[in-house]
Amino acid sequence: MNILEERSVRLSYALAFGISAQLCYDLLFGDSDLFKLHITSRPTGRFKFLHVLYRFCEVCLYCTVMYPIFLAISKRSRLFFAMGTLYVWTFTALSIARLAMVDCSEVATETQLTFALKYLPSVLCTLGLSIILPYKLIETTFSKRANISHSEYVYQYEYVRELIKAKPPNSTPEAAAQRPLLQRIRAQLKRLRYTRRNGFRYSPRIICTYTAVAIVIYMVTYNIVNEVHYWHRVLNLLLVRIENLANKIGGDTGQSVIEQLNILRIYIHTVYVCFIVAMTLTMLLHAINILLMVINYRPLGVVSGTLLLAQFILVKLVFNSKYSTMGKIAINNRHVYFNWAYFMFYFNVFWGIVAAVFQLVAAAVLAVCFLSRLDWCFFPKRFEFLDEGHFAYVGLLYIENAHTNPVMRSFLALLLDSTAERRRGRCHSRLVGFALKPEQADEFHKEWLRDPSFSASPESAGDVKFEVSRSFNAKIRARNRWFLALTLARNPALQQQQRRHYMKRFNDLLKRRRSVFPGRSLDGQRGSRDLGVAEHPVYIQLQRGPGS
Repeated sequence: MNILEERSVRLSYALAFGISAQLCYDLLFGDSDLFKLHITSRPTGRFKFLHVLYRFCEVCLYCTVMYPIFLAISKRSRLFFAMGTLYVWTFTALSIARLAMVDCSEVATETQLTFALKYLPSVLCTLGLSIILPYKLIETTFSKRANISHSEYVYQYEYVRELIKAKPPNSTPEAAAQRPLLQRIRAQLKRLRYTRRNGFRYSPRIICTYTAVAIVIYMVTYNIVNEVHYWHRVLNLLLVRIENLANKIGGDTGQSVIEQLNILRIYIHTVYVCFIVAMTLTMLLHAINILLMVINYRPLGVVSGTLLLAQFILVKLVFNSKYSTMGKIAINNRHVYFNWAYFMFYFNVFWGIVAAVFQLVAAAVLAVCFLSRLDWCFFPKRFEFLDEGHFAYVGLLYIENAHTNPVMRSFLALLLDSTAERRRGRCHSRLVGFALKPEQADEFHKEWLRDPSFSASPESAGDVKFEVSRSFNAKIRARNRWFLALTLARNPALQQQQRRHYMKRFNDLLKRRRSVFPGRSLDGQRGSRDLGVAEHPVYIQLQRGPGS
């Protein structure tokens, strides 16, 4: 995906990457169809390299299979959309046939359903592409003009406009720090809350990443559930076979064995349920135990909490000066502060030990819980290079910022629009100024970005100035100049008339200049010179020559 990828094709890219994620997962865990059908055991000894060679060839084969789909999406032309449609339809038919006949031809109905659930994301992605690519083909064929700049980039245009607008005086950090406490708390809560802006759309790269990760998570969950179900079925089959053996034995011995098997079956189900309940109760009991420990040591907890709260209040209200700003600290009552800090040092030493232990425990717990959060790095600042996942995430952000910068994309979209207008040689309107009321300017600008043909009435929007510019085709200009040169070459009298025409224009220019600056000549000296040329009638002689 290059820097000018449109967000109208992000769903197509996401579905294609979803199919690729399914294939990569099968290749990674050795569950691909080619591996199961053609290689039953891995080579050993001197021929061990053949297995690696086969896996390498399989990866190349899957890359080749997916390449036409990405090519059709990236080119965005009628030819490639048509070829991509036929290819995706064939790919979808083969995928469904594989599930219906190849994988599930000799298995039970329950296993067929299991296979269908396993490859459900891949089938849904192929079906989605089978619908989207024909739609893109029809849209490209019958649409008069694909105007993407005013439909796709409205949000980024508005974002760039907000950057250019001057910020109000109360939006600076110093002014924000001087606001009342309640307003600052509301502002912090508003920052934590997610608010969706109209027109915002995630980029194709982010959507593709989310889709691929979601499919991988689905596959991992499927394998875990399938493994648990497999062992549960194995135990049930074992109990059934033992029960059949006891029935064949018969008599009191067989009946007693059957009774023991029923007890064992009940015991297995009870252990399974008790395991889940025990895990839940263990976490609850540990939480209650920690709470009881805090209650038993309540004097220590009360004293520590009181001292910490007292330090916070004194620093905030007594020692902190009103001249403290962002990045600058000013202290009031310095002597009292120094004495207070000295006496609090001994308490803070013991509290520091407790805080260090708590920090280690919290870091270990959070590192385990949020191991999948690549945007958080749990290493110190100078050791962040050890976290490869975090660096991969940072690299993705760098690429995303370089490819989806709103200012740059708006600039490139304007350049592409102007280039397309010049190539078409059509007359186009360019908005050069507003004379709108403040409350109406924003609404008019949004409507004009969404629809360039929008024009507000003078009563509601005020005076809007448009500058009309016309650009001609370069070929037409070259042809006209060639005809002019040929006509002048065959009519010498016209050459003289052409010179008289330019001299007359020059004299008119001098007359206008003398009317504005009387007594000044062309070179800035007093006096003037008249370069008048007598005008005589010229008779055009049309000469016929070769090629005329």
